[in-house]
Amino acid sequence: MMPGINARQEAKGTTRMRFLRFSLAAAIAAAGMALLPAAAASASTFSCTNNYLVYCQETDTPGSGNTVQAAGLPSQVDTGQGTYCMTPYYSSTGNVVFYAAGRTEFGGAPLELRWRVWFSTSPDMSNAFKAWKDTATDESNVAVPGGAPGWFQGCTVNYDQGAPNASFAMQVEQG
Repeated sequence: MMPGINARQEAKGTTRMRFLRFSLAAAIAAAGMALLPAAAASASTFSCTNNYLVYCQETDTPGSGNTVQAAGLPSQVDTGQGTYCMTPYYSSTGNVVFYAAGRTEFGGAPLELRWRVWFSTSPDMSNAFKAWKDTATDESNVAVPGGAPGWFQGCTVNYDQGAPNASFAMQVEQG
């Protein structure tokens, strides 16, 4: 291993988390306005707002990664609607890096959410398996191997009964 590689990776993870936290705060402050950073020409940005997410915007950039920012994710136990999964991202290397941050709705205190990354060799995720999981407030620079080129899908669940609605940011990028 090259000297200093861990320090560079750690610095990249710290920078990425600052990006996610800033992006989440900006999205929440805008209350529905699109404030995602300018993406490559091939990126597509769309609203994923639905009957329970009061704000949700996802940007998918082929060859780079997918990012989502959202607010209003209710408790899964209380409502049955506390899960969000991103659009699957294709990784030609079979590896991705995952970042995430969870807060109480509209930028409040850190909130523990369940984070999952699914892997599939099919774009419809029909043969998906859970490649990684954790329960935490923040995730930074998590390497997730899939074992072969394929699709990765980041998901979060606001699981606990009585949990406040969640705001979150999540990113799956080429590893």
